[in-house]
Amino acid sequence: MMDNERLLGDTLVIAEDDDFIRKALVRFLGHRFGRILSSASGSEALKLIQLHKPAAAILDMMLPGMDGCEVLGALRKVPESARLPVVMTSGMGAVGKDMLAEGTERCLYIPKPFDFEQIERGIEAMLEGASGAPDSL
Repeated sequence: MMDNERLLGDTLVIAEDDDFIRKALVRFLGHRFGRILSSASGSEALKLIQLHKPAAAILDMMLPGMDGCEVLGALRKVPESARLPVVMTSGMGAVGKDMLAEGTERCLYIPKPFDFEQIERGIEAMLEGASGAPDSL
């Protein structure tokens, strides 16, 4: 970790079914979180979030089985995870953002292909509680 960087949180959960992207996110963000838990499915990500109470989560919208929107919906129904900062990613561009349902407070949509630093900045802004944080970067 560089001198001017600090840990953003104890735990981050990443749900991404593309192995390359998931592993790259783990490597890139590893220095900013004490622990990163990753999954290729939405249902497994939901279990990880419920069990480990992460500081934030990154969810791909198009996951096998339970998709990212369904995971987000389930998280928002439970008080313990209702305000969890979530970055939603999708290769569907603007269409992906339109698909997000209610409960998108503290949710940032970033279309693929994304810059890993864009993901990091989005998580950092939500964790710092930046007022007026954009709903997409």
